[in-house]
Amino acid sequence: MFNKNENKGILRNIELFNEIVNEIVVIDSSDPVEFDGLKENISKSVKIYRALPLGHLEPLLAFGIKKVKSDFIIKLDADDIPSKNFIEEVKKKEFREGCYSLLTKELPNGIEHYRPGCIFSKDAISEITGIIHFGIKFKTPMKPFSKKSHVSHPPKEGINPSYLEIESYERPFPIFIEMIKERRKTFGEIIRILSNFPKMEKNLFFFGWDWREYTWKNTKHRKMENLNLIL
Repeated sequence: MFNKNENKGILRNIELFNEIVNEIVVIDSSDPVEFDGLKENISKSVKIYRALPLGHLEPLLAFGIKKVKSDFIIKLDADDIPSKNFIEEVKKKEFREGCYSLLTKELPNGIEHYRPGCIFSKDAISEITGIIHFGIKFKTPMKPFSKKSHVSHPPKEGINPSYLEIESYERPFPIFIEMIKERRKTFGEIIRILSNFPKMEKNLFFFGWDWREYTWKNTKHRKMENLNLIL
């Protein structure tokens, strides 16, 4: 799991998964006080690694993968709330080699979409690129995980531009619009931030998204190859 000042979610998910997975690894880029608070409330069996906070961008995914010894990985963020069905599916341990997208329900509107690269085997990885969510290329086509299983993703209060920048990579376009429609001033800040990256690929949906690679009406088959931030 990845964490930045969201200890409550991390502790919730540790409690849910502690007895049913081989190991739990937390990559933490929280403020020092929050980091110390998390360490005080987790058992020694949970591995926690400090990562340099890259603004509000998550730490390098490659760093987290290297810290996991298990062959199969379930990647969750601190604000992901697993459903009971998802917990039951994990208990069965019937994962097969490959990579899966995970059904996500955006709260409070309940919009559903498949988030790529949440469940995968190390053997399925061909390349890891970028520093944004899911900068992974897989050797085989991604399959949707069980339709009965999902995680919920609640809205954030006081969303800042850098967080919305992250969400733009991971959420279907209409969900992103829903997030910013009440924050037009913030939206302008996002454009300003993104324009400061001269080497960024011109595939982002504000700079001419390659719609052949992304169709929000059919997010189950989303492709993320062209959504890497190049620094």
